[in-house]
Amino acid sequence: MATVGILGDGAIGRLIAKRLADQDIDVCLKGRPPHPKAQDADLWLVCTKSHQAELALAALAPRPELPLVLLCNGLGPHERLAQRLSNPLFLGTTTYGAKRQGEQVLMTGRGHCGYGQVSGSLQALPQVHWALHRALPPARYFPQVMEPLLQKLAINAVINPLTARDQVPNGALLASQYRQEIIALIAEMTPVLQHEGLACTAQELLDNILAVAQATAANTSSMLADRQAGRKTEVDAINGYLCEKAQHHQLPAPLHRLLWQQIRELTT
Repeated sequence: MATVGILGDGAIGRLIAKRLADQDIDVCLKGRPPHPKAQDADLWLVCTKSHQAELALAALAPRPELPLVLLCNGLGPHERLAQRLSNPLFLGTTTYGAKRQGEQVLMTGRGHCGYGQVSGSLQALPQVHWALHRALPPARYFPQVMEPLLQKLAINAVINPLTARDQVPNGALLASQYRQEIIALIAEMTPVLQHEGLACTAQELLDNILAVAQATAANTSSMLADRQAGRKTEVDAINGYLCEKAQHHQLPAPLHRLLWQQIRELTT
């Protein structure tokens, strides 16, 4: 049986490690660099913060034949890593929720996992599916990998910065006072996402965002948790990435740019 390496010992990394270990699957969990013995796993699930992924993988230096699965929030690092690494590179997202309490981790929401390939050989696909389906069932492979990632980006680009800015739980965004701001943010990002290949309407995005806010009403978003802990947030890989794509397609995104700047100022 394969040994699953997990890079990043935050809430999701620890949740995956626990769920796999409970099934008697060998796990190698690595936190902050330096990372000795980088060859002690058969594939790596990268669960770091998005801004940590590239440096963490550089420190890990995995053998080029080992598959890598990025499970970070946000987008951007996958584009740079695909150019620099020859490893089979996969990109994934999950709706599972997790929260650390000291050295323990709690699952705050059961969900699913969507993933697909970014670059490299597809020979590792069965191995990757096995690991993800054991860790975050059900796991679904997407031939067009950006579909689930852009859907998740749309949700994160609204819920994360608004909750972090105002220091409120996710469910607070269901209040009427937020509705017009949410609608305006969606109207701004819909054409950007469509240009990136996501078949969506503004109404579909609104329904999805409100459904997530309702389902996770009592939860603290990861961006708010980072702000409260004095950590760097992933806003660069969420609203920042969205703004970069808007600029690439020559589309306006002043509201998302403002949120991006606000969160950066609040957390520096």
